[in-house]
Amino acid sequence: MPRQSSSLRGLRAVAGAVCAGLLYALTATATAYASPPPIRTTAANRVPACVTTDGLMAFLRTRNPTPAPKFEQIATHYREIGETLRIRWDYAFFQMLIETNYLKFRRGDGSPGDVNVSQNNFAGIGATGNGVPGDRFPDVRTGVLAQLQHLVAYSGERVPNPVAQRTRDKQDDIIFLSLKLGRPPGFADLARRWAVDPAYARSIETVADLFRRDHCTGLAPSVEAALSTPPAGRAQAQAESRLGAGSTTVVAPAASTLLPPTPPKTTPVPACLLFTASFGGDLTRLIASRTGAQRRVTALTVSRAQADAQTDAFIKLHAPEGRILGSYDTMAAALAAGDRVCPAR
Repeated sequence: MPRQSSSLRGLRAVAGAVCAGLLYALTATATAYASPPPIRTTAANRVPACVTTDGLMAFLRTRNPTPAPKFEQIATHYREIGETLRIRWDYAFFQMLIETNYLKFRRGDGSPGDVNVSQNNFAGIGATGNGVPGDRFPDVRTGVLAQLQHLVAYSGERVPNPVAQRTRDKQDDIIFLSLKLGRPPGFADLARRWAVDPAYARSIETVADLFRRDHCTGLAPSVEAALSTPPAGRAQAQAESRLGAGSTTVVAPAASTLLPPTPPKTTPVPACLLFTASFGGDLTRLIASRTGAQRRVTALTVSRAQADAQTDAFIKLHAPEGRILGSYDTMAAALAAGDRVCPAR
């Protein structure tokens, strides 16, 4: 059930850290793009131990220092309801950050989105574009429940008595299309369905990657999950994220109980990486650069009025000797061109 931008679709993969007073986020996509996980949790698909409710709230506040007081327990609601429904609640939280612009409920230019803060609608449920505001829920917890129940439907499972009208009306169609996949549906399958944006999955993974850089080891989710669950029979070591430090503190048992560590498997470095970045704006430029033997292609969103200055600043800081390959009206068009220039291997 594709829908138009509910509130902040143009912000997607570009929400990130502030660089020189401008919005800037950088993440690998295409050849290095890690697909988001399946929607439902299993023994092989768990929320990593480094993901905590405190960590999620700290990450949220780096982009929105003063969220409304009613959101104080929102991460706890995602964890509690997500665990009950067996949903990857960390990725549901990241999806919420994309949809609400970190609970600001405003677009990149500061204008209000179609969904407003009073609706407690955290994923644009029923917001089909052109000012349609979508469903409304009485409180934060019910709004979180509505999003997670909608994800249950996207996983191919029926939801009895869902709280969202949109879920009640559309879950038969949603489930039918999900079951046609013939495999466990993932957050990657929300692209072009939950939202018409073909880069929707990449956007969610971008936020997940930014969180991992701040609060985890920076490893891929599958590796992070493996590290958070020690094998049976081995002495356990507890890894706790040191918030904001970008490293971990390990509390280990006595040395005599430890087994020799297993060397991690190495992954070949891709010959080409596709990135996204943004200063915020309405024009996306494709920029090619090189780091050693590796080629890098970046889809950079800029303001048309300051396109040259912002492009030059990006190249100077992040892509020395870079060159512009083309300009595009949308990020999706730029990424499509980037995939041709930097194809997956």
